[in-house]
Amino acid sequence: MKQQVKTNNFLGREYTFYLSNYNLPDDSFYLYRLYSPGLMKGTTTPLFSLEKIGERTKPGQGYDQDRDLLSYVMGGKEGIDQKGIEWVKNAVRNENAVVLNDGTKFPRLPLEFTRDNQKNLVCSLRDTIRWKYYRFFVGRKVDILWTPTEFVVFEFKGDDTNLWLEPCGVYKNNDYLMQNPLPVDLKIIKCDGFRWEKGKTSDINQTIRRIEWNSFDSKFRFIR
Repeated sequence: MKQQVKTNNFLGREYTFYLSNYNLPDDSFYLYRLYSPGLMKGTTTPLFSLEKIGERTKPGQGYDQDRDLLSYVMGGKEGIDQKGIEWVKNAVRNENAVVLNDGTKFPRLPLEFTRDNQKNLVCSLRDTIRWKYYRFFVGRKVDILWTPTEFVVFEFKGDDTNLWLEPCGVYKNNDYLMQNPLPVDLKIIKCDGFRWEKGKTSDINQTIRRIEWNSFDSKFRFIR
């Protein structure tokens, strides 16, 4: 049992959440880490959550320490104790999930034998930020989780009827300032299907979410 818990999680992984794509990489961001805050009270069940370990924000974007990211995707911290529980249940796609939420910590969930809750939580947070705060215009950039430890930055290109993505850099997940691009031949990044009719925001976001979901367990490595 202990071996299953140890190997069936993503604890320790770090993720940069850019709060918009107005001018990547100069936009505000939060840097979070998946971690275990301990055991569920009265049990031997470990919990998992997210902790904020870095940020660059503007006035009004910081609310409640570790819960800043949750406040941001929810549009404010009003009612965050109860509404945050419902948001996280929707995020992990499990209305029966046990979610603990109090104080200033990010909500906590049992570290069960499935990885899906952890993947869904990170993907849903990123998906919501893109829906609410990103704009898919020619010239804008978007960051996409690509491997367990790396993300790719793409730039939107377009013509009169279509939008498509072209890679312009690869970075470690915690390189929030994008100061250390990895020495990668961008031609190896497959962009087949990264082309949409203009205005197909939903299709674009669904494609990105699918790629990010698969990135957690991807065997592909840019740097071998």
